[in-house]
Formats: sequence, C-alpha cells, structure tokens
Amino acid sequence: MIRHLAAPALVALLAMPANAMPAIDGRWLTPGGKSIVEIAPCNNGKRCGRIAWLRDHAPDGGPLRDAENHDPALRHRPVLGIELLAGFRSTPAGVWRGGRIYNPEDGRTYSAQLRRTDSRTLEVKGCALSIFCRTQQWTLVNGQ
Repeated sequence: MIRHLAAPALVALLAMPANAMPAIDGRWLTPGGKSIVEIAPCNNGKRCGRIAWLRDHAPDGGPLRDAENHDPALRHRPVLGIELLAGFRSTPAGVWRGGRIYNPEDGRTYSAQLRRTDSRTLEVKGCALSIFCRTQQWTLVNGQ
C-alpha cells in the first residue's frame, strides 16, 4: 500500500518546476556579519554566489586580498567580488547540491550543499573528503 502512495508523490516532486524549489537567490549575511554573498543563477539553471560586501579592509585601508589562495597568480586579487559558491543544482528535496564553496581564509575549495531552513535562513554545509564537514547559518539581508 505504501509503495502505491509513494510512487505518485515522487513523480509529482520530480515534475515540479525548478522555480517551485525553495529559493536561495538573494543577498545573504554570513556569520559574524563578515560579508554578504549574493546568490543568483549562473549557468544551466545552477546557482552561484559572489562576495558583494565585506566588513573588513586590509591593514593599510585597501581591499582585502586573496592572500591564502593556492594559486600564486590569484593572491593579489581582491576578495570582494570573488565567486564563493559555484555549480549548485536544486533537488526535489529542496537541497541545492553538486556545488562547491571557496574559503578565502584558507585558500581551499570544498564540496558543499545549501538548504533553506526557513524564510530568513540558509544552511551552508561545506565538506572536505565528504566526512569533515562544517555548517553555517546565513541570514537573508532585509529588502529581499
């Protein structure tokens, strides 16, 4: 009986248009108010996010640089504007997967997933080797 009920529900979820998925587009404040990341469509229905605002500046008053990047050629680029999130696809369960997150604090890129937990909160989970994970709660910026 349960199998007969579950199949139509799964078909209905899979047939749901992508715009019916929990929206993650918008401007998100990271923990501690350090930055705002703007998430928007990037390619083939995927979502990406760029650093749109930073609270801190370099000690000389200039822009923070991507000094920890593993690629020496990128270490002088400003952190402001960096693509922090890339390649996220929606799933019927409302989780955005298949993407990656770049951490300018250590210069590394991690696999990640995003999930809207309520109207104002985005759960951002980044993992190294799929077992060492860290989760943050980002807050939707007013006016969205």
